[in-house]
Amino acid sequence: MLASPGANRDVTFNVSGVNGTPTGISTSITFGSPNHTWMGDVVATLIAPNGANHIVFGRTGSTTGVGVGDSSDLGGTYIFSDTASNSPSGGWWQESNVRGAAEVMTSGIYRTTGIGGLGVTNPAPFTNMDADFAGVTNANGTWTLRLTDGCQGDTGAVSAASLTLNGSAPAAVKHDADYNGDGKTDYALIRANSGNLDWFVWDGLNPASGYSYNRFGLAATDYIIAADFDGDNKTDISVWREAAAGSAGFYILQSATNTVRFENFGQNGDDPAVVADYDGDGKADPATFRCPALTDPDGQCYYFYRGSLNNPSGSITYNPWGFGIDGDFFLMVGDFDGDHKADLCLQRADPAAPTQGQFVLHRSSDNGVEFINWGLSSDFLIPGDYDGDGKSDLCVRRSNAPSAGLRTYYVLTRTGSVMYQQWGITGDQSVPGDYDGDGKTDFAVWRGSTTSGQSAFYVLNSSTQSLGAVAFGQCASAGSCDFGAAGWAVH
Repeated sequence: MLASPGANRDVTFNVSGVNGTPTGISTSITFGSPNHTWMGDVVATLIAPNGANHIVFGRTGSTTGVGVGDSSDLGGTYIFSDTASNSPSGGWWQESNVRGAAEVMTSGIYRTTGIGGLGVTNPAPFTNMDADFAGVTNANGTWTLRLTDGCQGDTGAVSAASLTLNGSAPAAVKHDADYNGDGKTDYALIRANSGNLDWFVWDGLNPASGYSYNRFGLAATDYIIAADFDGDNKTDISVWREAAAGSAGFYILQSATNTVRFENFGQNGDDPAVVADYDGDGKADPATFRCPALTDPDGQCYYFYRGSLNNPSGSITYNPWGFGIDGDFFLMVGDFDGDHKADLCLQRADPAAPTQGQFVLHRSSDNGVEFINWGLSSDFLIPGDYDGDGKSDLCVRRSNAPSAGLRTYYVLTRTGSVMYQQWGITGDQSVPGDYDGDGKTDFAVWRGSTTSGQSAFYVLNSSTQSLGAVAFGQCASAGSCDFGAAGWAVH
């Protein structure tokens, strides 16, 4: 017969400023001083403001209606997340089976599990927090982490707890080259100057404010990156510096603190224009793509990234994707399934028709793979969410279409609809972004000129289908022009 439970121990979190349904949910609990005896008695439940709830763990080790569960103690920090990998012994119940009576459960990052009891197998299967809270349309309010001991004779202390979650606003493209955090892509140019890189950023809407200026990076070795690494919804001025392994890395001027951060990452030959939020925590992750060199035999290609969610040791995740050599694949950055995590997506020549293009997409939401025939293998890839549904679309740019000297963009949305747009001329830089703040990527180019005052951005605003033209930038000479920051991920 089960003993009488103790009183609930509620830990509350007041959440504000989150848009829509919560995603990327994780919670941590620190037990100790004293440790909590007999963990099998404890049930931990996370409760949303609207009453929706999810069992974090409960009656661990119990497989009968009256079982008392595992006799290990709770005396460390335990983090629970749907994205947990490499948990101690493979999971919460698995690790409890390893620990002996009165031995402290190992601290670590775990998946959540359901409550033990009659009919439950040991180990209990993983559960999904995000799925259980998918019906929460407003994450703001008081969240409660409730701990209940099924036997009031066993006691312990909770010394700390935390809750992490993200909103469901469309990701990735929203903060591309948005340096002031107003939700609109800014007119931003980078200029090589005496071996350095000079950054000029102007929002284009308030001429009296002029533009901001920073000198950051080296012209000879650095690649422009436009992403939000610190999660403040502002794009950080940043570069990746090509060098040998151990020396290459990202230099990031963090907008939240105005401090420079260095992330040692990558090596000569890598493509860094795949930086994105791969773990869904609202922060861009350092990332590169690597294939065997042109002179090497075909081999495995890889995505590498260092996630910032539940990764205190800074471990690097690597995913094999593509088999060939450098130049066989072109990368398309984006969140194509709308789960707020970047997906692995590359374009290759269609094996059955080499002049045609084929996208190979690995979805992060369900590990599914899609082969999508779209465009020509010679097309350029212009990333973005062109219909504003929160999912990146497949957009390619083709020169001499519909006639010589002109360019046309072909978009296949994730709903299957198709858009065509003639925009720009040969020599323009594609600088895709949401310049009007309506949640849709606009067709945009920067056209450089050696004639003073003639260099300009040309934007087709999706909200009004009107032309926006902003004179900005320069070409010092033919072939020596500014670079539009918003085009950093064009391949």
